Amino acid sequence: MGSNKWLKIVLKPGNYERSAETIEQILEAALKVLVNDGYAALTFRRVEQESGLKVEHISYHFPTKEDLVRGLLDAVMAGYSDRSDRLVTATEGGDRAQFRAAIVTILRDIQTFETTHLFPELWSMANHDPVVNDSVQEFYRRARVRMIALLRRLNPALSETDAETLCIFYSSFVEGSTIFAGYGKPYADRMSDIAAIAIHTFIDIAEKITPEQMHSLRDEWSPPAAAAE
Repeated sequence: MGSNKWLKIVLKPGNYERSAETIEQILEAALKVLVNDGYAALTFRRVEQESGLKVEHISYHFPTKEDLVRGLLDAVMAGYSDRSDRLVTATEGGDRAQFRAAIVTILRDIQTFETTHLFPELWSMANHDPVVNDSVQEFYRRARVRMIALLRRLNPALSETDAETLCIFYSSFVEGSTIFAGYGKPYADRMSDIAAIAIHTFIDIAEKITPEQMHSLRDEWSPPAAAAE
């Protein structure tokens, strides 16, 4: 199992190990369709063509398209989380090095064909499907747990909420670079420079920012009551 580095199959109650290979085969085919052709192309017939399995075999494990999408999301999110955790944990040199490794890992991942095509599809789907939105938000919430802990060790003055806010800021920047410097995008050749700026800036902010600095612009951000009406 685990032949596809993008997927991690987690069997649910009622599934048996002998079903895992079939489930992985289905989800690998679904992932290929989603990445190459988008959500609109994700049908049981296309998955049948890509997997070599009959529609009835696919629908036995995933009765509806929504079930298939949920199963694919669970496997993709588990796969990404597992790979990221292993890469960061294996980094030596303490919290600063692990924080740097986490940023580098995400930026490098963005430059793969799969990530550049997959995540914008997921973001688009999340805008229209509450189930997908919940899955995507849960994925990012889990990803932030390790980063929040790292940030609070680098800067003990930060509360958990402040550290989470910084993580959201970092994630917004990093994920946003997909459209400009992801695989095949206009500025993909500048990713090394973008990464250098990101690493320097993020580490500097992480180690030096104070809660007072973070909160100092709150009043300016919130418009006066009269202007908001």
